[in-house]
Amino acid sequence: MRAKIGIIGIGGVGSSVALSLLHFGAAGELILNDARPDVAEGEAMDLLQGSAFYPTARVRAGTIEEMHDCDAVVVTAGVGRAPGQSRLELLATNAGIVTGIGRQLRGARGIVVVVTNPVDVMTLVMTQATGFPSSRVIGTGTMLGSARLRQVLGRELDLDPRSIHGQVVGEHGASEVVLWSGVRVGGLPLRDWSGWDAAHEARVTEEVRTAGLEVIRRKGATTHAIGLVTATLL
Repeated sequence: MRAKIGIIGIGGVGSSVALSLLHFGAAGELILNDARPDVAEGEAMDLLQGSAFYPTARVRAGTIEEMHDCDAVVVTAGVGRAPGQSRLELLATNAGIVTGIGRQLRGARGIVVVVTNPVDVMTLVMTQATGFPSSRVIGTGTMLGSARLRQVLGRELDLDPRSIHGQVVGEHGASEVVLWSGVRVGGLPLRDWSGWDAAHEARVTEEVRTAGLEVIRRKGATTHAIGLVTATLL
């Protein structure tokens, strides 16, 4: 049976996550919530009108309390970064938003997936606000950094990123760390790969760390959570 999923925050990320979940057929029912009720209602209408193009699902706007019986709730609500702003500069504002949402989710039965930045801190804030065990509150964290690492290395080596495996750890942001010794290409250590020079690692690490800032500078926001959240829920 397909999952019942709630999405809180219907901006660029939340609406993209909703569409992705529908196309993958992961959701049998989606409940959308936003601080602007008309936006949630309009997005639900828009998604329903395209239902001929993906597996049938029920999509509607609803309250956070109506999400208590969801299998999963995705939280993207919060203030996004402005060009040049760090994730940690969002902390005070977004902690208040996430705390309020978490309190409303107390008693819910499903897992919570946190996307709001700074995501690692917000995951802790959500855990504390809901009172859930940490196993039920999942932050996308350095999944994005790891995905960016694979993409950049795929470009550098002219290979499919799906053939490259490596991990970025630590806090999502400027302090994240690439575990270079564990990066594999087709099962072989990257550092043994013909044509790869370890001198490139510092440059690639910096590109991975700052990739989000470049996207925001060019288009104002990122929608990276599409694949990350879908992968988490599937």
